Amino acid sequence: MILLRYKKFSNNMINKLTEKLEQNGIEDFEISDRIPMDTISVTGDVNRLKIYIPTDLENFQYDIDDFIRTHAKFVRTNTTLERNIFVMKLNNSITFQQYYKLVEFIIEEQGFCTIADI
Repeated sequence: MILLRYKKFSNNMINKLTEKLEQNGIEDFEISDRIPMDTISVTGDVNRLKIYIPTDLENFQYDIDDFIRTHAKFVRTNTTLERNIFVMKLNNSITFQQYYKLVEFIIEEQGFCTIADI
């Protein structure tokens, strides 16, 4: 019998991110095991980071792409439409500091961000 590891709310990167956000007084985020259709969400894995962008916020994908290009020089993005939501994938991993700045940028620009523990 094969047992798969269940990741819900056990990701060290998510714990580290929430601690740093709370230390800096940023509270406009939530951790969820689902992808919301009304807010931008990011996964908690910096090695295979995915950013989910609702279709009504599709123009914001260019702002995120520009932000990633300025902070991570050799990382490029690829955006596809999957089930009425845009999925932005990175071609390379980013550091925790770049990940934190990305989440902070999304919160500043959109007012809220969901961290998806999937």
